[in-house]
Amino acid sequence: EYTVCTSQYAIKRAILAREKYNLSGKIFALITDYDLQHNFINIYVDGYFVITEKTRAALMERGISEDKIYLINMPVDLDETMESEKTKNKGKISKKSDGGEDGVQNKDVAVAEIHESAEDIRNKFNIRNKLPVITVLGGRYGSKYTYNALKDVAQFKDCNILVITNGNKSIYRKFSKWSKKNECTGNIYFADNVKGLNSVYRITDYLIAAPTATICFEAIMRKIPLILMDSVNNVETKNSKYLVSGGYAYSGISNERIKIAMAGYLKDLKTWIKHCENRFTNDGCEKFLQILDM
Repeated sequence: EYTVCTSQYAIKRAILAREKYNLSGKIFALITDYDLQHNFINIYVDGYFVITEKTRAALMERGISEDKIYLINMPVDLDETMESEKTKNKGKISKKSDGGEDGVQNKDVAVAEIHESAEDIRNKFNIRNKLPVITVLGGRYGSKYTYNALKDVAQFKDCNILVITNGNKSIYRKFSKWSKKNECTGNIYFADNVKGLNSVYRITDYLIAAPTATICFEAIMRKIPLILMDSVNNVETKNSKYLVSGGYAYSGISNERIKIAMAGYLKDLKTWIKHCENRFTNDGCEKFLQILDM
């Protein structure tokens, strides 16, 4: 009946398949970034789902009819992702020792259950103190930006640094070499392939993240102070510009900017939460399905 495409590649394939097999279903593009990606535009697409007024206006400027554009909130079911993960996904955890040696401790870490306390989750990540947690979470690409962000906070001795490497071992290897020549805190923890980010979010006091749309939305909805690392590509640059200029996140592209961001959140956290609540809501999936059923 309809196909919803979340990338330009999916759009092209869906259009080719519809023509080749003489299908009658409609094709929709779902643009979840905060600004327009021009390669999503295609005259054979029947409709566009967008999450910002800016993207809607940009599509209209490029000749897309207003009645083909549907403005919704981010279609992520946070009620589902914030519930207990029922899978048995596990990741390997390693902790850099105070002396800067590898000191790798492999440990299976199950995804958090909803009844687990924050202390239980911290223990699973080997975090045994009461200091706040800064989580460094990169995107699918651009590990060097995750590495750079880690170096920028490595000397924060009054925090724990939890680094989600997404299976990219080069971040740990490069940082191990760097830390032997540079002073840094001993409270740095690396987690590989942690698929249940709900557990990570629950113990995170500050999130330094790649400016990817979904991760940023999840952080904002969970009221986690959001600091954005440098962008990998033009799409992330646009996301970052939208979020920072709108007051929904701070730039974290350097040590000094991260310090400014943390100070800003400490001073005006309640104001920031209220500001985000006025813009972001968790009804995107509901509106998305309602429009498809029209």
